[in-house]
Amino acid sequence: MPDPEIPTSPDSSSWPRLEPVDFWLLAAPGPLLPQLRAALAERGEPLRWAITTVLPAEDGSRRLRIEAVLLQFP
Repeated sequence: MPDPEIPTSPDSSSWPRLEPVDFWLLAAPGPLLPQLRAALAERGEPLRWAITTVLPAEDGSRRLRIEAVLLQFP
């Protein structure tokens, strides 16, 4: 039985797109993973992601550069 989320028609406009993204995240104090997941979920469904840069912010928090590949559904 085919996966219900994967279109079986030849019409490529109904297939999800792969979208490369990069953005800066100002991480609040506390657990980092829930903040990352929330920021990624706002943009699409992550296939992979990486923290490529970490910079201290003036207020003691951290600025993270995130690079990801997301699935974008039509």
